[in-house]
Amino acid sequence: MDGVLVAVKDEIDCLPYQTTGGTRWLGKARPCVADAACVAQLRACGAILAGKTNMHELGAGTSGINPHHGSTRNPYDTGRVSGGSSGGSAAAVCAGLCPVALGADGGGSVRMPAALCGVVGFKPTVGRLSNSGFVTIKLYLDHAPSMKPKCICFMYTMIEWHTDTGSTPQLNLPLLTSTRSMANIGLARSAKWFDDCSEDIRSCCDKALQILRAQYGWEALEVTVPEVEEMRLAHYVTMGSECSASVAKYVEKLNKSEIGWDVRIALSAYGSFSSKAYLNSQRIRSRQMYFHQKIFEMADAIVTPMTGWVTPYIYTIIKAKENKW
Repeated sequence: MDGVLVAVKDEIDCLPYQTTGGTRWLGKARPCVADAACVAQLRACGAILAGKTNMHELGAGTSGINPHHGSTRNPYDTGRVSGGSSGGSAAAVCAGLCPVALGADGGGSVRMPAALCGVVGFKPTVGRLSNSGFVTIKLYLDHAPSMKPKCICFMYTMIEWHTDTGSTPQLNLPLLTSTRSMANIGLARSAKWFDDCSEDIRSCCDKALQILRAQYGWEALEVTVPEVEEMRLAHYVTMGSECSASVAKYVEKLNKSEIGWDVRIALSAYGSFSSKAYLNSQRIRSRQMYFHQKIFEMADAIVTPMTGWVTPYIYTIIKAKENKW
């Protein structure tokens, strides 16, 4: 990776920059003293760390609209959002500023802006990468994936970090000659996720499945994911509780006016979750792991739209929030 430019989300430690988490105050309260594990791996492989990218404040939102550093605009249409919370990383890759960027994903924060900006967002399996050097550590959720249009396997191997030994991983890259060699791939399709989308998103995703079937023979199998609404609520409680625990020691001493109003509301909701609610969420999580394991016995991958709507305009989101609150 000698000479490859890499941008880093401002939630991940990268010397010599402050890690602000999209705020005006966190860089002073939490000085950056060392590279995050994933950044150190990239630096050791010869990558050039180009700088930090904008993000939704504390990662507590999906629009990328930031009251402190400005809204991250979508390179395809600067009047629209880039998504969040890793919108700056997605926009940087989309605009051609760098071929790859790091983000952090606890609930779509890499995959959603990647989809809205037309690049690839990748979230590794839980536990595959170290989350040391992150601002808002979500014990079960937060990981540092990469955003780029190609070479995901190579980049993933570069940043993989064995937390038990701290050793640099051995490279074992397969020789991929043709995707046609991947025969009989089964794709699980849940109608509920497709039905929750707008018509243009749904038709686009269905067309993609038709292309995969026509060119490679990959069949889509209709499945039902039980307890989807319970899963969403459990995810929100888990994410909110762990985010709140990560920043509580900083926020307690802070003048609340220094936090954007939407994040203030989010942190207030996060702080209201009880330990009982968190434990119940982990029980639901375990049930979902069982349900998904059963699906993977029938299929190789679960396919779903990343977002349910096309990229919204910045003005529309701001006006909607003003009218709501």
